[in-house]
Amino acid sequence: MKKLFLLVLCFVLVAGSAQAGAGSKSADVAGTKFANAVGDYLPPLQAFPSWVSKIKKLVKPPIYFYDVKANKTHGPGLLIVDFAKHTFIFWGTGFKPQERILLRSSAGQDRVFASGTTTPKGNLHIAGAWKSHNHPTDIAPARVVPSEVGGSNGTWGILYGFYFTNSGWFVAKVAAKYNKAYGDAWSESDHTDGITINHGQDAVLSTDLNVPDGTYVRIHAIVEAGADQTGDEVFWSAPDPNGYCYAYYWIEGYTWDPELNYYGRACYISP
Repeated sequence: MKKLFLLVLCFVLVAGSAQAGAGSKSADVAGTKFANAVGDYLPPLQAFPSWVSKIKKLVKPPIYFYDVKANKTHGPGLLIVDFAKHTFIFWGTGFKPQERILLRSSAGQDRVFASGTTTPKGNLHIAGAWKSHNHPTDIAPARVVPSEVGGSNGTWGILYGFYFTNSGWFVAKVAAKYNKAYGDAWSESDHTDGITINHGQDAVLSTDLNVPDGTYVRIHAIVEAGADQTGDEVFWSAPDPNGYCYAYYWIEGYTWDPELNYYGRACYISP
């Protein structure tokens, strides 16, 4: 039995490693569909895998398990991280159906490490690359709220960073345009490394892009060998005593015709 559980976990984590190269993906893990996909190694799954608690007792480092407690917005969740392969899998239940979700943790610093969409039954399954060498703490899922207008200083609100997904057939980098006052010329910030198709990345304004606090800020997507795109939404770059807010963007299309899209913000409230 012990060998069976270890075999199951190895298969799941290898699958997560395969997905890591393609960015974070959401999938339906309810019922027998997932069990059939792995060759009937597993019994039919409930909305939340019941066999995980048994595997927890058998598996040794570098594989670690982190529980996410239920709250008013979602049910329980489980994060499994393989530090040797630098992969992760997250399971969650009890979310609202068909919602965009960002996952944040403190792993050296506060970061969004994945995004996904819940299933019609409200389940969430995301697998991808774990880029930090640190253990996660304060794991928190947050809903991405469709675009809202009117926040701090007449903007779309205080912002901690961008979460950017590239769905286009090109390499893109995330930067920001910022200024001190409306009417001033926009300065361009530092930018991230290139992000390839079907990959996502967060960019913290202060540390990754070197955007000064107390400035107006807009996302600027640099499309290699193509037309750069700047968001219409204007945010306020400043520390937020209540938590961390990310603006959720994705870009799609082709080098000659890229299209930048804004969905909304996800805010993590500090305890």
